Amino acid sequence: MAGNFHDEVLKLMSVEMQGINTSSSKDFLSEIESYQNFQKDETCLEKALLSSVSIEDFETLNLGAHLFPKMFRGLPRFYDRNDPAISQVKPHFKNFLSLKRQYIDKALMHLYQDVVVEKAHITILTWVMNDGLGDFFASVEIAKLIKESIPQLDVHLITFLPKDISYEFENIIWHPIRYKDKKDLKLSLFDDDHIKILKDSSYILQTPTFFPETPELEEKIGRKIDSLGEYGFIDSKAFNPKTGNRSLGLHFLEKGIPTLKPKKLQKEDLFQLEIRQKLFEKTRINEKHIEKYLEKRRFNLAYLHSMRGTEIYLNIVLKKRAKDTLDLDFVFPDGAPLIEFLEKKNPEEFFRRYAIREVLVQFDGKEYHLEVQKKGKRIRFFCEEKLSNKDFQTFVLLSQDLVGIRGNRSFSEVVSYNKPYFSDAPYHSKYFLKDLSAVAEYYLSEYPTAASFISLFFKNIRKKRSSELYVEEEFFQKSQDLSNKAASLFLDPSTAKGICVLNKILAKYFSANSFLVSMVKRGVLHHQIPAIKESEKSLLLEFFNNEISFVSLINEISLIIIPYKM
Repeated sequence: MAGNFHDEVLKLMSVEMQGINTSSSKDFLSEIESYQNFQKDETCLEKALLSSVSIEDFETLNLGAHLFPKMFRGLPRFYDRNDPAISQVKPHFKNFLSLKRQYIDKALMHLYQDVVVEKAHITILTWVMNDGLGDFFASVEIAKLIKESIPQLDVHLITFLPKDISYEFENIIWHPIRYKDKKDLKLSLFDDDHIKILKDSSYILQTPTFFPETPELEEKIGRKIDSLGEYGFIDSKAFNPKTGNRSLGLHFLEKGIPTLKPKKLQKEDLFQLEIRQKLFEKTRINEKHIEKYLEKRRFNLAYLHSMRGTEIYLNIVLKKRAKDTLDLDFVFPDGAPLIEFLEKKNPEEFFRRYAIREVLVQFDGKEYHLEVQKKGKRIRFFCEEKLSNKDFQTFVLLSQDLVGIRGNRSFSEVVSYNKPYFSDAPYHSKYFLKDLSAVAEYYLSEYPTAASFISLFFKNIRKKRSSELYVEEEFFQKSQDLSNKAASLFLDPSTAKGICVLNKILAKYFSANSFLVSMVKRGVLHHQIPAIKESEKSLLLEFFNNEISFVSLINEISLIIIPYKM
């Protein structure tokens, strides 16, 4: 057995010191067996999935290896609190038909990649939670991706926003809906114009959160809304397999992560920063000011979630720069965790360890100074809650040591721009962090400190108390000094290098971009030609009932849509 498909699979599964290479010395079947046994604790459901659609099927169909579901972590489980070796698959993952549907989803969508759809309009619906604007910018980037890939579509954005922000779009029609609190999220927020836009849409995509009254909205407009959840939400109430909804992320039932075009920092980006006067301490900025800044200071972006994560993050960077005489700048898009750290900890003692002379904090329009000692470096903290998306991306590129991240959007950016990062994520991101850790463990055998460093992101999640017999995995985590352990791991030069190797793998093989575009094309084509939708539905039913094989399913659907391909 040999060929391009096998080479691609081996690329996915063989990481050398300089990146991703094939390994001709390894027998293909033994490599696949090793891969399929990577998740040691397989249940009958997982084994059934692995055998329902084989790698040989993908080769026969000439489907790319990146479309094959890679089971780095098995189905989500609860664990016996008295014996974690005893576990059970969570209830929402026990229906084999719903699992099978998600398992083949990327291959199914891929069939529509080259379809040409007629001019139409689609709508992206987004509820932006009040903990940040990451969901907003994620939906904006998805809208841009779709418009660039399918220019004949008119793209509408209907966005629930808790904040009064303004934003300019090119070739995208925006309909913001303001709300104050989650309890205000009712169907009544949609006016007649919104309802008309939705009814007239050839396709509606809701992402990345789930509007609470979605079923009522679907009934009102007489249309089905496709819902695509954020990273790791395959293990959630609104996006688990039984719902029929999808989610982004790295789990084998999820669809990958949206990626951006790679960028390098340009000096003109720094000239356009909205906070350039504060950062460079000049009213008018010229090229010499920027060059001097880059020579005299170290810069890092820290978009963090918690006081604990802030302490870990600062300990890592300051330990790395302990013997460096250059001053340090940090931008915190959310300053609350930093302020909590400075108020509850002993900042003088903390900063004295790292030869810090003076600390300047700009927060909520005010400046705070802290004199630590007579000699040493100067640190400036800029807390910028109204940081623009463009400035955020510039600061990711400008970061020199470690980007602090907490959400999906910032994760996609550090991966796309290939920057080392520390993730201080909220509790609901724990499932994504589990998958990230499993993927890192598999791919980074040459960089064990990087895999260990990434595993700390999940360990940083605060466990919730439970009186149930079966509990979540984090229940068994013991309290430990993550701060010093994380710093020790990151000080190893191979850690940052290993993270960058993993970034390249994720950007190349786990990008959800083509899936997103194909999903939209499929939805529009099904709306414009309902007979295709009905034929696909019938064939899928036959496949789920084991009346036809996966190969037959894909071949039959391919024949149906050939007339609509470019």
